Amino acid sequence: MDCAYIVGMSNVVELQKDNLYDYFSEEKLIVVFSTLTCSACINIKPHLYDLPDEYKVVIVDVHKHLASTKFFPGGVKYYPSIAIYNNGYFTEELTQHQIITNQIQ
Repeated sequence: MDCAYIVGMSNVVELQKDNLYDYFSEEKLIVVFSTLTCSACINIKPHLYDLPDEYKVVIVDVHKHLASTKFFPGGVKYYPSIAIYNNGYFTEELTQHQIITNQIQ
C-alpha cells in the first residue's frame, strides 16, 4: 500500500495515515495500539518482526491516528493494547507476553 511505511520485506507496517480500515481485508491481522513515548511499546516493537509471516502487523500511534483507535472494542485504555482480527473481525486481545513468546493461536 502506498500510504504506509513498510520496513524491508516485513509484514510490519507503521501507519502514516489514519487508515487502519484499509488493512481489515487481511486474513490474520495484529494491531498494536501504542504511543511513541511508551517504554513498553518501544520494548515490544522488535518482537513484532519475529511473528509468523501469516500475520500482517499494523502499529497505530494513538495520538496521531484517532479514528483508527475506534476499532479497538471498548476503547484503548492502556499501551500497548494489542488486538487480533480475522478477516476484519476482532477475535481477541493479546498480551505483551503472547507477543514476546510468540504464543499466538
